[in-house]
Amino acid sequence: MIKKESILTLHFFDYGEAFTGSDGNMRYRMMKVEHEVEEEKKEAKLLVTVWPGPYAYDHTEEEKKQSREFAFSEEGKSAAVDWLNEEYEKSYT
Repeated sequence: MIKKESILTLHFFDYGEAFTGSDGNMRYRMMKVEHEVEEEKKEAKLLVTVWPGPYAYDHTEEEKKQSREFAFSEEGKSAAVDWLNEEYEKSYT
């Protein structure tokens, strides 16, 4: 089970890096993405992707990956962890 405390703080994502991890055979990746919602205004989201191991994100076919976006907030981070655990229970146990 993935715990919220095991995910780095939201401040980490401001540097443009992805956070990766695994739980059993499930691999996951989180990163901050920004979408333009109005001219000169962007909305930050937390993009979370899961895929089956053993390979890293860059070495896994796109069709094996499943992604979902969450609010870029503590609540969004909690929802992302809940989704990761649901995906693990549904597809990787």
